[in-house]
Amino acid sequence: MVFTLTTYDAFLKDNHILVAYCYSKDGSSRRCELDLDKHLGNNDGWFDTTTPDRSHAFSHSARDITYKDGTLRASLRKLSKDYNITTICLDSYVVNANGQLQFCKTPGGEILSSCRAFSLTDSVLSALCLGMDHTWHASSTDLNGHYGVYKGAVVPIGTHFHRDVRNACFQVRGARALLCAEVRVALGKFEHAEVDLSNCVFNREGRLTFVLDLSGGKPFKLD
Repeated sequence: MVFTLTTYDAFLKDNHILVAYCYSKDGSSRRCELDLDKHLGNNDGWFDTTTPDRSHAFSHSARDITYKDGTLRASLRKLSKDYNITTICLDSYVVNANGQLQFCKTPGGEILSSCRAFSLTDSVLSALCLGMDHTWHASSTDLNGHYGVYKGAVVPIGTHFHRDVRNACFQVRGARALLCAEVRVALGKFEHAEVDLSNCVFNREGRLTFVLDLSGGKPFKLD
């Protein structure tokens, strides 16, 4: 998901500073600021995401600047001295990196930073993912091919987790993307379990992709 879904009470200060309360992975939140003038310029009336110098910071040649629901809108001065009304979706570039606002020129990486409109149908996770072309792409992945059940937990190893669970759902909790379900632990007995999908499911060029990296330690524990 995009930064607007892991932050709250976002607003624009002084026409160029994005302010928001950002969730971190431990569920806490804090106020963060991001100076958009350091990342957005004005290229003849259009927003430019190349790093601007001080003289080309967008707010220096803009008027009627507004922010709402992840979209920055402004009238930017053209070389002809006329003004062009234009918008930019900040969700395409701004991410919540574990409680800190960051500007990224190349969207991708954690699904909560670059995907939205999640849904879970049976074992298939679907979402709209930002691609390298800065447009949204519909993508899906069958979690049944990557997740299994081990000692009452859903883990990113093995397959066919869905046959041993019921009431599976997808939830965003703070900065975690959770697959929640009731897992069968005995005949007729189920217990709640959850796994953070953002440890292994990523947005790769507009597609949901499963990546299990054990080189730096496991994102799960097997007793």
